[in-house]
Amino acid sequence: ELPHIFSKHYLYWTLSSLYERNEVRHSPHFFCRTDWDQHFVRSINHNARITLCWEMLRPEFFAYRHPFTGRDIVFMGGDNPIKAFSLGVRVFNRLAGRHPDMKLHIVGKVDKTNYKRLLQTFNPLHLHDGNVVLHGSLDAAGICAVYAQCYCLYHPSLIDNSPNSVCEAQVAGLPVVATRVGGVPDRKSV
Repeated sequence: ELPHIFSKHYLYWTLSSLYERNEVRHSPHFFCRTDWDQHFVRSINHNARITLCWEMLRPEFFAYRHPFTGRDIVFMGGDNPIKAFSLGVRVFNRLAGRHPDMKLHIVGKVDKTNYKRLLQTFNPLHLHDGNVVLHGSLDAAGICAVYAQCYCLYHPSLIDNSPNSVCEAQVAGLPVVATRVGGVPDRKSV
């Protein structure tokens, strides 16, 4: 799921983390949204002045009223490996074996070649074009239309601070199943 230690992505993330730590160490002021990012800043810069900055959410999600009639699952984040795209697809493959009428709606950019390559790496007995819907990028109205078909947002992210997709689903009334990583547990109070 994460980049191999000898990949360009891994090298980029390693260099980025060095620059990030240096900036955090020397910067006096920070906006933070979760306990997790506040602890990160404090672990590097004990004298930092932190201001809590609440999540900015689009008004369409506050206006949406979830009908609780959908039978599908929505996954946000496209094929981003940090959002655990591969894990999400594998878990849905298992669910689809027990619930053949269920669909997985994937919102966000997905490279179809990489998606096909992912399917070749495991035995997707229960995945087919009819039960995996690649929506691409959607505006708020489009996302709400997908919500209406779903009973939950599945967010198996490997690391995240304060994902808008989790917050937006919660204010829209869509239940969320998420991994307990980073700042995600703080989103329970939205």
